[in-house]
Amino acid sequence: MGWNVRAPDEAASSTPTVGRTPVALAQGSRRDPEATPLGLDRHVRVVVDRGALAEEQLSHGMRYFPSTGFDARLDTAMALNRLYEEAIPGFGVYTFVLVGQGFTNRSDEEAWRHRELFRVIETYVSSAHGERPPEGTRPHAFLVPVDPESVSRALSEQIASELSDVMRAELGHHLRRGGQGQLARRLEQGAGPFLVASLEPRLLPTSAAAPRLVADLSQIGPEYFLAIVDAYDRPIPAEARGRSEGLASIRERLLALLTTRMSQRGAQSVSEKAWIFMLGRFAVQLAGPPRFHLVRRRARQAGDPNA
Repeated sequence: MGWNVRAPDEAASSTPTVGRTPVALAQGSRRDPEATPLGLDRHVRVVVDRGALAEEQLSHGMRYFPSTGFDARLDTAMALNRLYEEAIPGFGVYTFVLVGQGFTNRSDEEAWRHRELFRVIETYVSSAHGERPPEGTRPHAFLVPVDPESVSRALSEQIASELSDVMRAELGHHLRRGGQGQLARRLEQGAGPFLVASLEPRLLPTSAAAPRLVADLSQIGPEYFLAIVDAYDRPIPAEARGRSEGLASIRERLLALLTTRMSQRGAQSVSEKAWIFMLGRFAVQLAGPPRFHLVRRRARQAGDPNA
């Protein structure tokens, strides 16, 4: 069974320009961006999980940047698929950060946009060190594919583009099998970066109903990146934790960031506006109750435990 996918009507495209004023954080943000740590101490506090430090086991790595309660973590493995198929358990939302053609081809402008996103993740999210998550909650985490031997460098210099390319290719293949060729092409050909959020500790879904939230930042100006990272990083309402409604709350935060700019820029085609995509049960819920119940009934008949 393939994913159901739906792109929203509200969104915007913008051309990144150096020197733009960053978009202000939404009310309820947990941290002051001016107070984020910028020193090398953020690299020292890396907890290595599962993979040993032996040289032969440092082939591939995944850096975790949790919203609260933990230091940045480094997960290593010889088999690269283990890093995105068996992520470290215990987080409420897993957001995989994938680079696109703009990072691989290294044009100055696109490479700069990627570096800016990684700078925000490394500094803003890392400033949560020492904060304890509310009782009974699981923190959000950004997952970034890295070269384990480069963890002493800035995050933008640690990126394992080869691992990210494999992840994008697998996700694109999965989308094509589910009839979502247009979104697959965006992942394969877009400048990036891309954010793929999941309630499961894995990139690809365990069933057609498993929800995912995909954000294509290829046409989003870097002045939005701090506010976008904050939208993922802020706590999810208690009643939505561990459910597709939790991803829906992140989606609403993201859409709210660009509503004003949309009204200023005027009408655009849906293909130009779409940058957030809802997959699986998440999509059919937003499409309307009748279709949602039909998909759930079919999934239950097929023995899907997530239905």
